[in-house]
Amino acid sequence: MVSNNTLRLSFIVTLARLFVPGFALYTRNNSRISWAPCGNATIPRECGRFEVPLDYANSTVGTASLAVARLNATVSPRLGTLFINPGGPGGSGVEWVLSDDMLLILNGTGGQYDIVSWDPRGAGSTVPKVQCFESGAAEKTFWNGSIRGADLELRSDFTNTTALNEFYSHIDEVDSMLVKFGKQCNTQSKHMLKYIGTTATVRDMVGLHDYLEGTKLINYWGFSYGTILGSFFVNMFPERVGRVIIDGVLNPWDWATKQPLLIGYDTLNSSDATFNAFASSCANAGPSKCAIAQEGSTDDSIRDWVFNLIALAYDNTKVTGGAIIPSGQLRALLWNGLYHPREWPALAQNIAQISVALSNSTNSTGALRARSPSDEIHSLPFIRRANTNSSDPATDSTYIAITCADAVDAGNSTTKQGFETVVDLTNNHSRMFAPFIGWYAGQTFCHHWPVRAVERFTGPFNHTLQNEVLVIGNLADPITPFISAQAVADGLGDSAVLLKHNGYGHTSLSMHSNWYNLLPYSNGLQLD
Repeated sequence: MVSNNTLRLSFIVTLARLFVPGFALYTRNNSRISWAPCGNATIPRECGRFEVPLDYANSTVGTASLAVARLNATVSPRLGTLFINPGGPGGSGVEWVLSDDMLLILNGTGGQYDIVSWDPRGAGSTVPKVQCFESGAAEKTFWNGSIRGADLELRSDFTNTTALNEFYSHIDEVDSMLVKFGKQCNTQSKHMLKYIGTTATVRDMVGLHDYLEGTKLINYWGFSYGTILGSFFVNMFPERVGRVIIDGVLNPWDWATKQPLLIGYDTLNSSDATFNAFASSCANAGPSKCAIAQEGSTDDSIRDWVFNLIALAYDNTKVTGGAIIPSGQLRALLWNGLYHPREWPALAQNIAQISVALSNSTNSTGALRARSPSDEIHSLPFIRRANTNSSDPATDSTYIAITCADAVDAGNSTTKQGFETVVDLTNNHSRMFAPFIGWYAGQTFCHHWPVRAVERFTGPFNHTLQNEVLVIGNLADPITPFISAQAVADGLGDSAVLLKHNGYGHTSLSMHSNWYNLLPYSNGLQLD
């Protein structure tokens, strides 16, 4: 995590509060927020609800009810509101504001801004909410052993003809299940899925701002998918851009204009680069500091060891019928562990203990550290539990709902093409992570998703903005590659400042370095 002094960036600079003539308050409605104390933190938070139109082009449809949370400024003079989004899509902004992370962001921005976030449509406590199943047990019954409802088990890649043919044998089954899944989600979500999506969420944020701050410029800091929200915002409302940071950047052109099946190639290249950094740091640390290193370990030997462990997990599941940890969940654990480099020693310890458990073919309970890998795995989007009962919650499908709501129309996309994409990603880009990311990223769902958002912004993403946007990318990030940050900054031209952080992990929060405290505001700067 970062220290209290690390996140100041450009927010400490005095913010010029300009009245921009020619625009009125975006949202005119009678909604008010009745703030009430929430959370049990040292510094109290406030929570409330804010009503917005379900369809901004048709007020007769009804309203959405946004769950909103605020951490008030602690230093005078107060400079306004900073909106934040944790990513996802579908991450709970309310839960994030209630977390200890917000004290770091509050202090890092000088303590002079109210920090505000909300649960986007479909997520958390906001209504409408995405709900595909009433329980985890109902979800398990629905998929009924389908390959689409489980982790993708793969020993290495699809160059093995037997593995390839076995995978392709499921195309028709999955095609049918995806049609049923889309209908199931739309029915369970009360046919509200078409009112979910990034464009509506941008308008919701602008409406919130107008209620809280009136005609002032809008300040925003978005992480991961929150950078898509940020890119949409600054290009939908370029004249309203105040202090904006997009951090850990996804490519908005890909998100808004490409067939979903074609998204993911750059991500996997960056995932492998981050894994290579993990392997290198482990080899350099040696066995005293990295549990999977030996004397004389190299980057290649660490990578080979991990690949062999994946093969062992596959054999244990497929050949012996064991259930310590399947290869698909092991890939998920590895990928999730790359997000935070400071936790890489714990990741190495975890997979070392998994190796012992697999090698001994014993129950994993006694072999693993107190926090089981399954705890980490099940915190990820779309990961399904192997054993469920009626009290277990269903997998959160908000990610899929928002991704597909934003997606271009399916056209001639097919489930077969989805399978072929997973094969290509695995064989030619990342045999380590494509069987996980390519299978679970949601893109293989969208061609049979029954709706698209009633309003979809598709660009352009190169407007001249009222103020420059700060665009931050890490040297290697497991999910948001630096080339996406470069593309966004290039598209915005003089309206963007690009910062390449020579660190690893997901977003600039993952690996603190001194540039936070020394940040000059100059284009194209690269700092250690």
